[in-house]
Amino acid sequence: MKKLFPFIILCVFILSFQQESIFSQQVQKPTQIVTTPQRSAEGRTIWLSNLLKLDKNLSKDIYKIFFKYQVDAEAVKRTRTAYIEKKNQYLALSQNMDSQLKAILTRDQYDKYSLALEQIKAKAKANSK
Repeated sequence: MKKLFPFIILCVFILSFQQESIFSQQVQKPTQIVTTPQRSAEGRTIWLSNLLKLDKNLSKDIYKIFFKYQVDAEAVKRTRTAYIEKKNQYLALSQNMDSQLKAILTRDQYDKYSLALEQIKAKAKANSK
């Protein structure tokens, strides 16, 4: 028993200095995807182009609208203002973007876009419950 005690102490000492414990799992942090205004605008433009079967010229115009919205939204995000103020600024940006899209899309295209947005919002709301 006296010979076993120093061995146990040595084992506990060695195990306490290991970086990874044999009793715990290594937790891996998920890699965060960096989204830039360009990347977001490209993704939204591709989605809308596929949804509405848009030509390249109209897609370029829509990309410009989405890109401007993303840049402005990033600027609002970085400000140190109250939540309500930011919410109002985002709402104004969204309404501006919406009116620009309405101006360049046909009525059928805009209605299809609006319906798709409503479906996405409804699905997100259902998933958040």
